[in-house]
This record gives sequence, C-alpha cells and structure tokens, in this order.
Amino acid sequence: MDQILRLNEFFVEGGRQELSHVLLHITEPSTPDEMDKGYFFAVCEINNADAAYISRLQTIIDQAENDYYEISDQPEKNSLELLLEKINQETPALIKTGVGLHCVVGAIRRPEIFFAYHGDPHLVLFYKDRQGNYQKIDLTASSPGDGSPAAPPGQLFSQIIQGKISPHDYLFVGTPHIVDYFNYDRLEKIVTTRPALESARHLERVLGELKDGYSFGGLLLHLSESTDQRGGIRKIPASPERATSTASLRGLFRTEQQTSHTLSASILPHLKATAGALFRRNTANRMMAQPETPKPRRAAVPTEIHASHAAAHRPKKISKTPDYFATFKETTPKILMAIGRGIWSLLLIIFALVNASLRTIGLLAIAATNYQNRRRTILEDWRRNWHSHRENFKQLPFLTKVLIISALGAGLIFAGSLVVIRYRQNKQALEQQFQTSVQLIKTKTDAVESALIYKDNTGAIENYSTAENIFNNLTCRSKEQQATCANIKKQLQNLAGRVRKITVMAPNLLADWKSELSGQTLSGVSKISTKLVAYSDTTATLYVYDLLTKKIAALPAYGGATGFTEGTVPKENDYALLATQGRSWLKFAPSDNTLAPVEITYPAEKVTIAGGGIYNRRLYTLDTLNHQIYRHDSIKTGFGLGKEWLKAAAPNLALGDDLTIDGDVYVLETNGQIEKFTAGLKAPFQIQGLYPALTHGGKIWTYTDLNTLYILDSAEKRLILIDKDGRLKAQLTAAEFNRPSGFAIDAANATAYISDGTRLFSLPLPQ
Repeated sequence: MDQILRLNEFFVEGGRQELSHVLLHITEPSTPDEMDKGYFFAVCEINNADAAYISRLQTIIDQAENDYYEISDQPEKNSLELLLEKINQETPALIKTGVGLHCVVGAIRRPEIFFAYHGDPHLVLFYKDRQGNYQKIDLTASSPGDGSPAAPPGQLFSQIIQGKISPHDYLFVGTPHIVDYFNYDRLEKIVTTRPALESARHLERVLGELKDGYSFGGLLLHLSESTDQRGGIRKIPASPERATSTASLRGLFRTEQQTSHTLSASILPHLKATAGALFRRNTANRMMAQPETPKPRRAAVPTEIHASHAAAHRPKKISKTPDYFATFKETTPKILMAIGRGIWSLLLIIFALVNASLRTIGLLAIAATNYQNRRRTILEDWRRNWHSHRENFKQLPFLTKVLIISALGAGLIFAGSLVVIRYRQNKQALEQQFQTSVQLIKTKTDAVESALIYKDNTGAIENYSTAENIFNNLTCRSKEQQATCANIKKQLQNLAGRVRKITVMAPNLLADWKSELSGQTLSGVSKISTKLVAYSDTTATLYVYDLLTKKIAALPAYGGATGFTEGTVPKENDYALLATQGRSWLKFAPSDNTLAPVEITYPAEKVTIAGGGIYNRRLYTLDTLNHQIYRHDSIKTGFGLGKEWLKAAAPNLALGDDLTIDGDVYVLETNGQIEKFTAGLKAPFQIQGLYPALTHGGKIWTYTDLNTLYILDSAEKRLILIDKDGRLKAQLTAAEFNRPSGFAIDAANATAYISDGTRLFSLPLPQ
C-alpha cells in the first residue's frame, strides 16, 4: 500500500534576537538525483548570541544544505555522515562561552530518517504499542550504562541516529523552550488526535500568542498509511573512524530494551528473527513495569485554567433619600480609574504602533543594505510570518471568517466614503477659489482699461501687476478651467503691450564674431563716425564693423591691455576712449584703426573707475571706491588731474555701475536706481510707469541735445526709453536677444546698435 509522507513545520519569531533566534530549514528535492537523497532539514535555536554568530551559523547551515546534495555516498559512509564531519570542522567557531546552541541536522530518505543533534533539542517519537495505545520516547535521553562511546572532543555532532518511520508514528522535532509551555503528555494529545498539519498550526498559533521574547520552531513527521512493519533504532558515531560502529550498535540493543521500540518496529537494522522477537518481548515487559517519562525540563506552564464562581447574596441597602455625596464619592474613583485605564491603553497602543513602525523601518533598512548578511534571514522571517498568519486565518471557523471579512469590507466602504466626501469638498472649495480668482482678475483688468483711457500709467501698472500675480498663482485643473485660463492669458498679453509700452522688434544681424571670440563674449560697443567698435572685458582684441563697406575685422590685441570695460565717444565723433581693466584709458583712432595710451591722473592714490563719459571735451569718471565723480580737463597728452565734481558731502556711490552726462550727470546703480546730479548737487529723479521695475544695473546713455535716456537692461532683455523727467516712453525687445551687454545710439538715423554674446545687431528706434 502506498504511503504518503507528511512533513509539516511550525515557526514563531519571538522578537528578541539577542535572547533567542531560531533557524528552520527544509529542502524539498526537485531533481531525480536529489529525490534519491530525500529531504534535508535543520532546526537550530541560538541563545544569547550576537548577530555575527547568528550570521556565521546561518552560513554554515546554508552551505550544508547545498553540500548534502552535492556529496556522494561512500561504501562505508553516507552523504550525511560526510557532511557532519565537515560541519564538525567549524566547531571552534560555534562553541562559545555563554552562547547556547541547540541544533538538529538530518535527512529523510523515505521511509528512513538520519539525524544528529547538539545541545538540548526535543526529538520525541509517538508510536502505538501492541494494545493500540500511544507511547512516547525521548530520542535525546541517555540511559546509564548503555555502552555508548563518549563523544570525541572538539566535535559538534558526535553521533548519527538512523531508523525508519512506520504508519501511525509521529516524530516531533522542536527547539528547547517548547516544553516550557507544552509538556510531552500534552504534545502527545495534540499530535495524535488531529491531522499533522492542523497540529503544527495549533502549536504555531498558541506559541505565537506568548510574546515572551523566545523564538520557537520545529517539524512534525508522519506517514499517513498503515503498515505492520516494526523496527528499532541504532546510533552511529560521526567520527572519521568506523571501528566504533560495532560497539555503538551493541550499546543500542541494551538501550532498546529500556526505551520500548524507539522509532517503531522497522527502525532496527536487519537482525535475526529470534533475537528480534526476544528483544521485543523484554521491551514490552519493561514498558509495562516502568512507563516512559520525559527528562526534566523547565517547569511547564499550565495550559488550562478552570474557575468556578460562587454566588454571594448580600442584603439590599434601603434608603429613603438618595445620598448624592456618597454616590459621587463612590463613582469618582471608578471614573478616574476607567479614564486612567483608557489613557494607559491608548499610550500602549501608540507605543506598540511606534515600536512596530520603527522596527519595520529598521528591518527594511537592514534588508535593503544587507547589513551583516541578514537580508535572507529577514526575508525568510517575513515569509514565515505571512505563512503563519495565513494558516491561522484558514483555521478560523467559517462564521468568524465571514464576520472578519464583513468588518473589513464595512471598514473599507466607510473609509472610501470618507475619502469621496472629502474629495468632493476639496473639489468644491477649489472650484470656488478658482471662480473667486477669475472674478478678481476681471475686476483688475477692467481697472487697467479705465486707467489707460485716463492716461493713469501708475494706476494701470498697479492693477495689471495685481492681475498678473493672481493669474500666476492660479491652478487650472479641468478642461473648462484650462479654457478660461487660456482666455485670461491672452487678455493679459494684450494689456501687457499697452501697459508696459513694450514692442517686440525684429533686429538686423550685422556681425557674428563667434569664431574670433573662441567662447568669450562681447561686453560693449561704441559708434565712431561710420564704424562700430565692439570690445570684450576678457580680451584686448577689438572687433570693427564698417557701416559703409559692411566689412568685419578683428584688430590685433593691444599688448598693454587684458580687456575693455567701458567705451565713450565725444559729440564730435572723431575718436573713442576705451577703459581697460583697472584705471588706464586707450584712445582709438577710426582713421587707421589704431590704439594709443592716453595720460590721465586722479586726485586719490586708489580709485575704482566704474564708468565714464565725455562732455564738452572733458572726461567725467565715476569712482565707486571714494564715492566721487571726477572732471578731467583735456590736455595735449590726454586728460589732466581729475577734480572732484560733487560739491556737497559725497553720497554713497558704491553701487554705481555706469555714468552718462548731458550737463547733468546720471548714475545707474547695480540695484536699478538712477541718481541724478545737477551742478555737483543731487537732484530728484524717479522712473515712472516702468513695469517690471528695473532691479539690476546695466548701461545708460544720453546727450545734451536729446530728450531721452537710454537704458539697457540685460536681465529682462530690453532697451528702455525714458523722458528726462522720468516718464516711460517705450520698451524694445527682440526674440533673438539672449543677454544684451552693450549699446550705441545713432539718434540722427533713429537706430540702436546692440552687442549680445558674440553678435552685433541693429534695431530701429521709434520716431
């Protein structure tokens, strides 16, 4: 008759690895060669060990798992004996003072089983005697005088136990602390009265509810079909010398007489029929006289508690009027105690949730980084826990399952309803907020239209700025909102041109010195007669464009300069004055394209010249270090000693970026402010109607016969035209601009020349 091998495991993680950690391995064969070797299993508990020790043992077990199927049997030794000899070589690394190691390693070659153990694991056989009653044998118990050889020194596993499992027999393998909660009698009742899988799940469920920090694990082996075979058990030393096997076998015979068919009838090797019958009779007689009891362990915890309650009869208390004070005095402590219990329970729940969250995060971090090679252990623990929860749920009664699923379904429906309600509320609030913003934008744009009609540029800019800011913070989600936003954007773009007085121009590209500049950029341009001279602050080369011949040239670098920062041209247009890095100036002659140094002196020993301009043949320079403007008279060799032009106490000109002069001096600062000085004194000046406001420095230019100030704003890519009373006239920009750096104005021909990167553009000016 066919026999079905039932092999069921159980595992419980205690949560305190340093106190108790269990390794449980079962390898199911998959190939024909592996099926000949059967199942390999290992059950180990480690107490008071660190992570390194556990990792080392885990590695040894993993390697043993692989080696078992790779090592071939030998004529006198099977693969398990060879494997144990190899494991014994690791004994010095595993035997440590203070660390408790309890381990069982074995193999199941149906119907035979081979195993060896170390420490105090539990290996118990439950079998039927001839009367049909179940008996139990502790396979790890040693009987005095059994003749077994002493364990060789320095070995982890000193002997192998081999035998056969018959139908109706149950072999229990477990970690040491299981008997603290299940004694052998209770194990017998659990194992022999229900299916093996249900027994394993019952043990796992009960042990999982203890929460005492200990981990538990084990196996339950059972053959489901019956057979009449009976046998015994024999012990084989695991040492390399096979000469002791005979002595061990003789000792086993005496042990069998005391242990009553240790692994059931078929476990002994082939003996003569008469000797086997004699030993079986003696064993049966001894079992009737001395019943087997398990060896002493830690005190078992009672598993069932029966309590009876006696009815107490007390006389009723009769009171004509209610005693409110007594009632309050009696109920207040109860209420306070209930509140205290509730708060304490809430704190415990919060603590448990926080602790579980932190522990989960820590395990995730360890699993992600494979710290101390613990990833496999953690993943295996999670797999076992999930398997345990799933099996526990399967064991629940059908009605309980229905109630749990119904409760979960109701909870999900309730949570989903809350989410939907909250979503609709948020959607309605967002829609209301959107409509409010749209209405406010419409109000502001109507105000802009009114201000433009009455030529109130300041009011138009303020209302437009508010409308633009509201629109920039507006979120358009639905298709209807997106269509509304598109209409508002188009309306604001139309208003922007009217409010900002900005015109997008189409510039004309005159020259591009990309190859000559080799990655450098232009910093400015000056117009002298019919020539445009562009320069860079990183090279002493000048780049010339002739407006008449349209020729482009790059002049040889001037030997005494490293770059040019400023250029100015007198009204007569007969030369250009270029400022080098520092305080020196060079004179450019357009007739022969030559440079020559000019003499110039300053009243202070240290100066920082940020800009300059020529007016009536005099040179005016801006010194940001000394907060002064100097006037230099023209002399034959250049310009004379500068005289302080500012008459009052020197203002703070440290932010000065550029200077221009038309009789009055205008200083453009790096924060976008413009300071005006008349006859050496500060005069009021403020830009009106400019949006966005000027917030950076740049270049500024004008002259005495012009009514316009020209300002180049590199950050906003625009050329700003302002009346000399501060009112905005126009703003010019172009899509081709990247970061314009300098400009020159040809007022007679209404043209601006702008340097941008390596390119030079011409731009028509409004008449």
